Amino acid sequence: MEILDFKRTYFLPMESLVQILQRNAMIPHDDIARLLDLSVGQVEKRIAELEKEGIILGYQAIIK
Repeated sequence: MEILDFKRTYFLPMESLVQILQRNAMIPHDDIARLLDLSVGQVEKRIAELEKEGIILGYQAIIK
């Protein structure tokens, strides 16, 4: 893993990813990757970590 790759994965401001998911939890991972200048794999890994850490507790549909 390159140093830049490591920094993008582990020093990504968590709030950015969380904010994107709060606005739209159904946004495709490739769109998130593009927004954050990461690979899809890095986004998926970080989301899995946030779920494991209990920061992301689940997803829900809000119906009007």
